[in-house]
Amino acid sequence: MRNGDKSRKRVLFGIPFRLCTVLGLTLGNFFLPANAQTIIAYITNSASNTVSVIDTATNRTTATITGVGAAPWYLAVTPDGKRVYVLNMDSGTVSVIDAASSNVIATITVPAPWAVAASPDGKHVYVSSILALNGPNTISVIDTTTNTVSATIAVSVAANSIAFTPDGKYAYVPSTSNALSVIDTATNTISSTITVGALPSLIAITPDGKYAYVANQPPNRTCCSALPNAISVINTATGAVSATIAGVTSVVGMVITPDGKHVYLVAEQYNTVWIIDTATNTTATNVVVPGLAYSIAVTPDGKHVYALSEDSSADYLSVIDTATSAVIATISPICLQLCQSQGGGPDLDWEVVISPDGKHAYVPNRGSGTVAVIDTATNTVATTIAVGSGPVQVGFASVQLPPSPLPICNSCRSSQVCCICARGIWTGKECI
Repeated sequence: MRNGDKSRKRVLFGIPFRLCTVLGLTLGNFFLPANAQTIIAYITNSASNTVSVIDTATNRTTATITGVGAAPWYLAVTPDGKRVYVLNMDSGTVSVIDAASSNVIATITVPAPWAVAASPDGKHVYVSSILALNGPNTISVIDTTTNTVSATIAVSVAANSIAFTPDGKYAYVPSTSNALSVIDTATNTISSTITVGALPSLIAITPDGKYAYVANQPPNRTCCSALPNAISVINTATGAVSATIAGVTSVVGMVITPDGKHVYLVAEQYNTVWIIDTATNTTATNVVVPGLAYSIAVTPDGKHVYALSEDSSADYLSVIDTATSAVIATISPICLQLCQSQGGGPDLDWEVVISPDGKHAYVPNRGSGTVAVIDTATNTVATTIAVGSGPVQVGFASVQLPPSPLPICNSCRSSQVCCICARGIWTGKECI
């Protein structure tokens, strides 16, 4: 080796290589933190058969995933954020997306998929199939290591949703048989069946896992007039109905606050958000919102609840302060000019979801192929993102960022050493 070559190895763009190494600024990592991550949003586009990928830090679409099946609808993300499982309603399949690469890595046959949930340990994904309204139907258990169906559980009738206890030992499945099936996840067998009210559809389990709240359905169904159309409260230790809360029917949205003290519900054809006190299992307060409410979400800190509603002329997002049970802001219209120019209407907003960091609320609009992004700090529409046709559901994953010099240059504008080690250009004042 010539002396010139040896000396060049010790210098990096005129900066001693040892100095860059001492500062941790080698070319290999561009001094990005080893665990630098960002929150990615995945939006199923039911009409264009794609999944849009949005970086929530910038609220820009970074990828459009093709290769999923027909009518991608509901999705579940594993707790570690590595895999996204998408139900393709018209294909009878489940697409598995690798979050790191945004590629479909497996397609699993599951007939007539309807509801999906990932177990707390991320080892399994449960998918309900509605083969016939009055049964028989099934729950398919997908092994997330092999992405194959490792077990199939027979259920009598249609399973509308799936919820796991926090410890992952049991999965609760309400069905149209006016009963709640309890699945032992160790054996993948039904350990018990609990009779609840008419046509149970939604279920939410308290953070401590002690109680399950089951929403029973409309009182005008002649099939079920003898059964209670209310909220059934299940004691998960005994498997018994410990309380029945009357006066709340046709529930289409239900969330439990992170402290487990309150349940918030919205029901179709009502302009009301019901609030249940879990200590007394009574409706503590009713909050009136404009139009008819149909979706609800709670922020990770539990301080605010967002209720989505509509009437014939507009859509609304009401922000409720959970400390006072008062509406502190109403956002309308949610669908901005881009949405309206593409033919969207207030009746096509699908749901409201909150990002894991609590910074934004996302509202997909099926009519316009857009997603409205609400800044939860100001409770204003921050932007509207064009996605695919017929966006339906939003899911989130935390993804590790690949090394990139650009964010580093932005974060060390005042340091020449930092800038040059990152392969940036030092102007004499800042790094570009």
